[in-house]
Amino acid sequence: MGNDLNEQRPDPRLVDLIGAGFIRKHGIVPLRRVGALTLVAAPDMWARLETVDRLEECLGPVTFVDLK
Repeated sequence: MGNDLNEQRPDPRLVDLIGAGFIRKHGIVPLRRVGALTLVAAPDMWARLETVDRLEECLGPVTFVDLK
């Protein structure tokens, strides 16, 4: 399974925790949890830098994957 959003959809529970407005503003997509880690797709490095603090505050540890 790749990181293509045609194959994966955002986890609605994660969207609720982060807030849909924040997600739209930054163009990120919370994909899924893997244990305590949350995978988040982001369009670029700037989106990662701008969102990492809020995401970790809401979700705990996150790792980013490229948004394709």
